[in-house]
Amino acid sequence: MSLSLLFSTDRFPLAHKDLLLKWLSAMKRDKWTPTSNEYICSEHFEEQCFSVYPSSVRLREDAVPTLFTFPDHLQKKPSHRRVFVRHADCDSASSAGAGTSAVDEPPTSSGTVDSVKNHHSYALPSPRALKRKYEQVAGRHQHQHAVATAKLKKLRRQLFRCKARLQTMQDVVRVSE
Repeated sequence: MSLSLLFSTDRFPLAHKDLLLKWLSAMKRDKWTPTSNEYICSEHFEEQCFSVYPSSVRLREDAVPTLFTFPDHLQKKPSHRRVFVRHADCDSASSAGAGTSAVDEPPTSSGTVDSVKNHHSYALPSPRALKRKYEQVAGRHQHQHAVATAKLKKLRRQLFRCKARLQTMQDVVRVSE
């Protein structure tokens, strides 16, 4: 049984304050406090965070969610600092003039997984920003609906006129027969 095929939700560890703080820190939601009615999905935990039993899969008690895809404003900036490494054989002839050398440190990984989407409530921007975005989308939708309704009304009038012309033509054909 593959854990990647399983999906479950787990409650926040409200009774264990230190573990809850680790969870909230990992989620980058230090000022948010979950309630007993809020859950986190299993996609945010690595496979080793689960205990597999014959009839079930359970989250380990010390597990901390680590797999998140955060919005750009919450991403850590990669470190591009230069690290100086001291050579052990600095008194040899080949490195007599160079006591240290600069080595570029690779950018740090933010520990995110692309398969986890940003649709979770704890990865979203502020409620005020969400409301503004909702109102923009709703306004656009309302405008599109009004335009579509006007087009539909115009097309219905054209259809009515075409049917009337067709009826008139059929009457002329009948009379001339």
